[in-house]
Amino acid sequence: MLCMFIGPGIPVLLNYRRIAAPAFTKAVLLLRAFAHNIIIYGLGRSCKGEFPKAVCQLAEIAVTTNGLASQHHPSLHATKASDFTTSSYNMCYTVAFEDGYHVLVQFPIMGRSRFRSEKTRDELLVMAFLARNTRLPVPIVLGTGNWGCGPYIVMTFIEGTLLSKCLRDPTVQSPSLDPTISESSLQRAYYAMAQVVLELSKPTFPSIGALKYDSDAWKVGKRPLTLNMNELVRVGNCPPNRMSSSMENGLFWFCLAARKSIMFDDIYWTFLDEKYFGHLSSLDDRLSLLTEDERNELDGFVRTKKQQAEEKTLDEHMTLDEIIDL
Repeated sequence: MLCMFIGPGIPVLLNYRRIAAPAFTKAVLLLRAFAHNIIIYGLGRSCKGEFPKAVCQLAEIAVTTNGLASQHHPSLHATKASDFTTSSYNMCYTVAFEDGYHVLVQFPIMGRSRFRSEKTRDELLVMAFLARNTRLPVPIVLGTGNWGCGPYIVMTFIEGTLLSKCLRDPTVQSPSLDPTISESSLQRAYYAMAQVVLELSKPTFPSIGALKYDSDAWKVGKRPLTLNMNELVRVGNCPPNRMSSSMENGLFWFCLAARKSIMFDDIYWTFLDEKYFGHLSSLDDRLSLLTEDERNELDGFVRTKKQQAEEKTLDEHMTLDEIIDL
């Protein structure tokens, strides 16, 4: 069976990079992945005394992982946690029990995932929905909760071969397609991926957002948690408590329009104009908001833009593929 991710942390068909390391290297990687972000994002200056405790918990994370796995599978004793594997936003351990049974314990990575609790709740609901409404091989969730450094999920482990392992060039360290791969292997891989996409296309909802199960029905219950939102908070140092209301007050759309100029017109007229300037009955309403000097300069500005268009000095429009890649 081939495996890949259909979204952050949802291992329907799995495709994440495995990192096997000696104990010392593993500890360094763990601290780089977690500890720096505990200081900056998690505990802050007012919680300096908690930092050594958090680092100790991270250093003993394999022991903690065994305990969490045993907690949600109490009939057996967990014997060993594997070296961790990472995806873009999650760190995972495979835990073996004394009878050979395996489970997967997943932790969202501090600093990379800025809405870890919300993200985990969304993933649990998506996994439950896919299990009930599609034929995709979704892991069974055995339990979830919080430990000293955030939320976690314990789920059954689906045995299989990583799609990346089937396609990659074994002679190159970085992920690269094997140039000698057979046509039949590529066809099998694309067929498997197409089956997943077809299954995911079957469920439909009236709007975009995160799922909610209410009154025996699945519905869109809240905002979508997008990559742009996560990166704006992570890289732009935007506080999460303000980010949660940014779509309602327009800040999110303002920042997106400022960063993606090709989308400025659509974003402005759809989400910003009426919010800040009221109902639009005609463009004359908006022109009346300009000062006299601004109105006088408007004609010259339009002439300049028309001239640039005739000279073809304007930036060319993005292709559809380029817009999708934004």
